[in-house]
Amino acid sequence: MSPITDVTVAGYAGRYLEYTATAAEEGCAGTLHRWPTVAGPRQALVGERDQVWILDVDGVRLVIDAFSFAGTSEADLAELRQIVESIRISKP
Repeated sequence: MSPITDVTVAGYAGRYLEYTATAAEEGCAGTLHRWPTVAGPRQALVGERDQVWILDVDGVRLVIDAFSFAGTSEADLAELRQIVESIRISKP
C-alpha cells in the first residue's frame, strides 16, 4: 500500500492511495472482497493494482476506484488519470 496523500478532484478535497492485492484470503475463492456496492461486492483479483480517491462531497463520501494489472500500458494508465481528472460533480 502506498502512503495516503491529500488530493482534490472536481474541487472536492479527499485522500488518495494505491494498493495491490497480493494474495487471496482462505475461503475467498481467489478474490478479495473490499466493500459492498449496489451491483454486489467489489472484488479484487490477485495482482490487481488499485488507485483509490476518497472524496468528501458536501458531507457525502465518494469513492473512485480505478484498477489495472501488471503489464498495463503507460498510455492506458495515463488515460485512467485523465478520466479521473475530467470528473465534474454538479449539485442537483
